[in-house]
Amino acid sequence: MCPDTPVACSLTPERTLERTNLAKEIGSLHLIEVETDGANATLAFKTGLETREELERFTALESECCPFFEFKISESQEIVELAIGAPVEGIAMTRGLVAGFTSGWDLSNV
Repeated sequence: MCPDTPVACSLTPERTLERTNLAKEIGSLHLIEVETDGANATLAFKTGLETREELERFTALESECCPFFEFKISESQEIVELAIGAPVEGIAMTRGLVAGFTSGWDLSNV
């Protein structure tokens, strides 16, 4: 991320709802753990090719409208991990992104 990249999202309200629903769908099917630290977060998902592909698609889309986010996807045999980084002034945006994933989270499986 370039230091002068504004911490702002360029999505319309309709596209924001679509993106939120996509995060909710991924979270409801695959999310198993969330850790946050200020403007940064790490989300753990059930492992699998489908999970990684969905996260790659989501982060590619999100990078277009919110270029201040830094995403890193890593995978082990147990989990697919999504690390989200943002400047300190992006804390509300990170929280909103995490909230999208957790809004459909089925805590009975945790």
